[in-house]
Amino acid sequence: MTLGSQALRATATPEVDARPCAAAGSDAHADFGAFMREHADGVWRCLHALGIAGASLDDAAQDVFLVALRQWASYQERGTPRAWLFAIARRVAANHRRRDRHAHASTDTLTIDDGLDEAVAARQARALVEGFLAELPEERRLVFFLSEVEGWSAPEVAAALELNLNTVYSRLRRARAAFEPFLRRHGGRS
Repeated sequence: MTLGSQALRATATPEVDARPCAAAGSDAHADFGAFMREHADGVWRCLHALGIAGASLDDAAQDVFLVALRQWASYQERGTPRAWLFAIARRVAANHRRRDRHAHASTDTLTIDDGLDEAVAARQARALVEGFLAELPEERRLVFFLSEVEGWSAPEVAAALELNLNTVYSRLRRARAAFEPFLRRHGGRS
């Protein structure tokens, strides 16, 4: 697990309440409730990596699952469920960014000192990774996030982003090459 994945996985994710799905009474809604609980933190982290922050993050996560619920009956497994949710999250994030163009999330660059406790170090590492992701062009940011933070395989990333596999490898290589100098500039360790 990389520094980035440890940092972003340490990010608190919201509690998911799937009771409205289960209360609807149908097996399909109960199945969706379980599906939502299983994938909520991954959707939340993806939206965060796509540049959604603050209160908009919770709203966007809700929007992803509302779209998924509307499409649930017609969903056919053409790929993995997380790739399907990522495609939805990507569109939802674009819509939220269009609405929130004036709001910019700021990230402070912090150094990681040996004497700090794990919680503080995790927050600082997360800030470093978020700063790095913010500097990357979107096409490299998405590939880096899905591969290094979420742990997706290159073929999964290629399918989710509808890219050639070699393009994924190229973008990932370029993003990784930029990560080490970024850490040196901002006082972090690799």
